[in-house]
Amino acid sequence: TNTGWINFDPTGTEQVVIDLATKSFDGYAWAENLGWIHFKNASPAYNVVTTGDVPVELQAFTVE
Repeated sequence: TNTGWINFDPTGTEQVVIDLATKSFDGYAWAENLGWIHFKNASPAYNVVTTGDVPVELQAFTVE
């Protein structure tokens, strides 16, 4: 299944943010082919795994 593009800053709702201390996602994202993706208080939390420092402002990234 193709999820298509995911908007982590949708209009009219809480954007997805990454807690730099815990690297956990929080908020809501929108995917045209899936609908709303709920990261808010997810259990288990969705985490960012990086090989270096997480930038202060994340411009774009790929989820694999």
